[in-house]
Amino acid sequence: MTRVVGFLLLARITGRGDLGVINGWTFTALLVASVLSLGGVIGVGLLVWGRVSLAELGWRAERLGPDLLRGAVGGAACCGIVLLISMSRGATATETLQGWWEVPFLERLLGMLIGVEAALTEETLFRGDLQPTVQRILGRGAGQILTAVLFALYHLQFGLWGLLGKTAFGLVFGLLRDRTGRLVSPAVAHWISWTVLGFH
Repeated sequence: MTRVVGFLLLARITGRGDLGVINGWTFTALLVASVLSLGGVIGVGLLVWGRVSLAELGWRAERLGPDLLRGAVGGAACCGIVLLISMSRGATATETLQGWWEVPFLERLLGMLIGVEAALTEETLFRGDLQPTVQRILGRGAGQILTAVLFALYHLQFGLWGLLGKTAFGLVFGLLRDRTGRLVSPAVAHWISWTVLGFH
């Protein structure tokens, strides 16, 4: 929410609020809003107010190489999910991949930078804090599914395909968290999906 509110405030102040056109002002507004989101959710919300350490949340680099590799596979799986959804809606694989390739430079860069913030913030919140808590209450599988659905709803993807796609992303990220016990893999997968897919 801080990302959205921050962007809307900055876009209002600068007079630039069109996400369809990623120019310098929109780029700056989204980037500043993302930094505020990261600091607010992790810094103030969990670490200061919640008194939870990063290690307790799952930010540990015990097996960094394998975690990075798993994250890359997870990111590829998320891109595959979007490709399948796009094809089920009538687009060809070539059209979809060409659309990903033709993203303008500022939009691609913004996707990469927001991807860092989204990966850190959302993985800390959903897979670091919420998923283990829900799994303790409902059990491993049900907790993972509920967290994935809440992750999709958080993204305000209420259309069938958007909800299914984001839920599938949440399941991929949750599975990576569940298998490794750490957040590096889901964060890398999350970042890759932002880098490749951006705002699409």
